Amino acid sequence: MKNFLLKNKGFTLVEVIVSMAILALIATAFVPLFGFSFTNIFSYGERDKAMSVASDIMEELYATQPFSEESKIADFINDDLDLEDLDGNKIAGNEVDNENELRDDYDNKNVFNYLVKDNNMEINGTEINGYEVTIVVFYKNGERHVTLTSFVRGE
Repeated sequence: MKNFLLKNKGFTLVEVIVSMAILALIATAFVPLFGFSFTNIFSYGERDKAMSVASDIMEELYATQPFSEESKIADFINDDLDLEDLDGNKIAGNEVDNENELRDDYDNKNVFNYLVKDNNMEINGTEINGYEVTIVVFYKNGERHVTLTSFVRGE
């Protein structure tokens, strides 16, 4: 038994090279996974920032409702809201005339599009006057966007 232990003192060079090659193959398989994960984390963070801006705008509209006409909503968004994105940059609204223009790409990341339409609803036999407000906030330099649509009560 003593002779056996003296003859086998460690790994051979071939064993070490083979184990390093296997380890390198496994590592190269996981490198793209980590890169893709970091890209997605950043992208979802940008999307969440844009969604937060759209949500803040909608919350301000809810807090000041009811509105008497569509133009009052536009005036409120353009004049009364002091909006900033999560990075502290001032942002402004751009009213569009139809749904096709809502998602037109914007190079200006400090602008969002919005559309206000008359939309009267009936709930439990009671008609409620209001407006359908759609807000589109762009991110990734206008390449992507988030859309938030909601009902805002009228008078």
